[in-house]
Amino acid sequence: DLQTVERLAAKMTPRPKVVSLNPLNLDDVLANVLQLGEAVGMAEEARAAHASLVERIAAVDRRVEQRRRQLGEGRRRPRVAFIEWSDPLYVGGHWTPQLIERAGGEHPLNAGGESGGGKSFPVPPSAVVEADPDLVILAPCGLTLDMTRREATALARTEWWRSLRAVREGRVVLVDGDAMFNRPGPRLVDALEWLFSAVHGVPEAAPHRFPCEWLPPSSSLPRDEASAAAGGSPEEEAAAEQKAIADIEEAHACAVRAGKLQYTDPATGYSVFTQLASSRRGYCCGSGCRHCVYGHENVKPERRVALRRPITCEIGG
Repeated sequence: DLQTVERLAAKMTPRPKVVSLNPLNLDDVLANVLQLGEAVGMAEEARAAHASLVERIAAVDRRVEQRRRQLGEGRRRPRVAFIEWSDPLYVGGHWTPQLIERAGGEHPLNAGGESGGGKSFPVPPSAVVEADPDLVILAPCGLTLDMTRREATALARTEWWRSLRAVREGRVVLVDGDAMFNRPGPRLVDALEWLFSAVHGVPEAAPHRFPCEWLPPSSSLPRDEASAAAGGSPEEEAAAEQKAIADIEEAHACAVRAGKLQYTDPATGYSVFTQLASSRRGYCCGSGCRHCVYGHENVKPERRVALRRPITCEIGG
């Protein structure tokens, strides 16, 4: 956090200047470009980059207006469901709703407006079903496209997901959210340009090699994982879940015995904080960490009930 960084910076010689950035919307991100340019002595280059980004945004604005005139004044904007995390479901926040609306869509699950959408927040699956989105974007925070495919496979096993019109019509797209949406920077303008192409069905308008993968109609699975969702009997699924938990317990215990703060999830390949990291933090961060030593005491009650109890292990003397 900022206080920790400033405390450490104060002990360094020469003492570095700490530049704190906390953008909430696209305008803030653009302002940060100028701020960083001044901080690193490249103000002129920053102004040139800023001007280029502003012009690209204006070009999207012109395309959206042209599209609106072509389709007619009374036609509603396409509804978008931007899923920033899949279990539990979190919808897009901060600048993401603003980008969607600027690209000509609407994000009813979190209408951001010009000021941004605030922090991402959880919603029940019924809210997504009720919104009846024309387009679903699955871009989990911090996950690569390969990791996002795994999340899509898990969603495919749920009835509510399969009931979505967008799923049946092939209007579900996986995106490398870690690269394109989750981080505040110039790539958000690439994301805006891509959103215009996705919302309006104009693939030729998408940036070259934008990291995304469209799922086929009437399926919620990546093509190379379609067979993985077949599932089994309730008994087989329960046994598989017990084995998965046992594998996690073993991987976590090995990491703790080695004094490590993280380990690799044996099923997903994700990096997970151990209970040592939780203990070192000194408090429950409220994120629902798998190995929280504080019993998820700061997790919101409505979310806590959906979480498994934290997995911890004894630490030898």
